[in-house]
Amino acid sequence: LPDALGRLKSKPTLELRDRALYAPSAKAKYANVHGRFAQFTDFGFRLMVIQKLMYEDRILQPAFDVYEFARDYPHRTIDLFEGLDAYNIIPEVKAWFENLPIPLALLEDIQELWAAGGDEIYQQITPQWDGEDDSFVVQRAADARQLPNLKRVVASGLLTPQAIGELEALGIDVVA
Repeated sequence: LPDALGRLKSKPTLELRDRALYAPSAKAKYANVHGRFAQFTDFGFRLMVIQKLMYEDRILQPAFDVYEFARDYPHRTIDLFEGLDAYNIIPEVKAWFENLPIPLALLEDIQELWAAGGDEIYQQITPQWDGEDDSFVVQRAADARQLPNLKRVVASGLLTPQAIGELEALGIDVVA
């Protein structure tokens, strides 16, 4: 690190995004799942975790692509540009994310979760989502107990007061 960091008057906060791209241990954990998967009760919290693992750290692969999904979906036409599918939660996509198995081993390395309305995960579920409703707000944060090293959650507007309280009660720093 640059020497100038040591001369700062305040303590800097470093993001841990994309760390797993360079961590062979993360790939090894994913390869040795042994049937142990996370169980989530809050869909919003689940999405924060998937955003981190799939779109930021890129260790939960292959990354879901709603355009490929819609193109290949055999049961109906999904219009991602106009109409209800573009501006509302696409039920089939939501079900895909709800049923996605997430190995518990991958949760061990998560120290921070960041969530913002423009995150990739939300655009996959509602392609034209403008972030103006509470579709993906974390209502409850009891699922955080599955992330033994989680220290910080940054999620402006995407956490209810109850979720914030639950995270703080677990000793997790919350920036809302």
